[in-house]
Amino acid sequence: MVTKLAVEAKTLLVTAEHRYYGDSMPFGSREAAMANAITLGYLTLSHALADFTMIITNLKRILSAENCPVIVYGSLYAGILATWFRLKYLHIAMASCGVSAPILYNRDLITRDYIYCSQKIKSKLGLDR
Repeated sequence: MVTKLAVEAKTLLVTAEHRYYGDSMPFGSREAAMANAITLGYLTLSHALADFTMIITNLKRILSAENCPVIVYGSLYAGILATWFRLKYLHIAMASCGVSAPILYNRDLITRDYIYCSQKIKSKLGLDR
């Protein structure tokens, strides 16, 4: 649907890959990227959103399209990112569309996941004693 709309509107549709996923592996490999809390420290929402600002601003510069509007789009997790991107970078995107984006998802589940992950990281680093 989005592709069809982009073609009809004669727009450029760009898909960006989130760091630490697919081919976007920092530190050379998935194992190296996931090795410790220091390398995992770059896997944050703030870093991901900042990556997207760089992609968009550099692409607009390269294409001499600095004055062209940007709409960010995604579904599920990508929809959450699109929504948060628009909230944080109003000057980059004029609109966002988050399809099936669980922005107000189960807070207790997220809190439990955070606690579990932070305990695992502390344990690996020997900080849980």
